[in-house]
Amino acid sequence: MSLKIFHIIFTGFTTLLFFFVGVFYGLRFFDSGSNVLLLYSVLSLMLGTGTIFYGKFFLNKYKHLSNL
Repeated sequence: MSLKIFHIIFTGFTTLLFFFVGVFYGLRFFDSGSNVLLLYSVLSLMLGTGTIFYGKFFLNKYKHLSNL
């Protein structure tokens, strides 16, 4: 597995994890109303969005590398 493919897979799993944690803490916030849970939720969703942009940037920058 090439470093490029590994990087794409790792970025994808990281994005999914951030969105899962964001939704999880969002649901916990609605149950308890704690502001810390809201902060964790919003921060996780923002980081998930950031990893999407990072993945697009990485693909555009290193599209000349082979997938071997």
